[in-house]
Amino acid sequence: MGTSDSPATTHSDHAHMLTRCGRLIFAIVFATIAASCTHSQKSDALSCVPRTDMIDVRSLDAARDAPTRLAAAFESDQKDRLLPSQGELSEAEWNAIDVRDEARREEAANLITAKVKISPKDLYFASVVFLHGQCPDHYRLAAALAGKAMSGGESDARSIYANAIDRHLVSIGKPQRFGTQYSCDSGTCLLLPYDPTTTDEERAEYGISPLNEDPEEIQ
Repeated sequence: MGTSDSPATTHSDHAHMLTRCGRLIFAIVFATIAASCTHSQKSDALSCVPRTDMIDVRSLDAARDAPTRLAAAFESDQKDRLLPSQGELSEAEWNAIDVRDEARREEAANLITAKVKISPKDLYFASVVFLHGQCPDHYRLAAALAGKAMSGGESDARSIYANAIDRHLVSIGKPQRFGTQYSCDSGTCLLLPYDPTTTDEERAEYGISPLNEDPEEIQ
């Protein structure tokens, strides 16, 4: 499963709802991502912080012998993803997670732009951090980072790549590719529109489970 919110008619609406996606459960075992995303978001949090337009993932110097620097950021990200499963969060608690998410993205961005060797594991960690971003650019960067991590031998990045691709597509109002993004409300989840030409074999390549819903039932 994946995380997302119900389709909207504008890009800003999609960004508004997707900002809090991924907050419920993120399996550290790298399987799939499941969440309930019904909490509203303040409009001033829709800014794309940090900016990612100057980051060229293709030029990153990925090296297996590079030290791992983002483990703590990844671990704190995972702890925050589990908080909503422990009970209803207040607006202040959601805002505190937003602040921590932004700090983690800044840390990841600083490493990516430092022109130092970066390990495939850190590329994976950074992709997870940006998957929990605020805007389409963040999700697009998450996919690029996951792809780079995969090329460096980090197989755990496969499902993050698929989720990031889907989250980016949903955030710009397009059908998702792999079918990882759901709209969840009051415990009921509905798979968001997806490309019916994607096969379960393709999903399996990225560690994504087969779909259980008939495309004709998706509205």
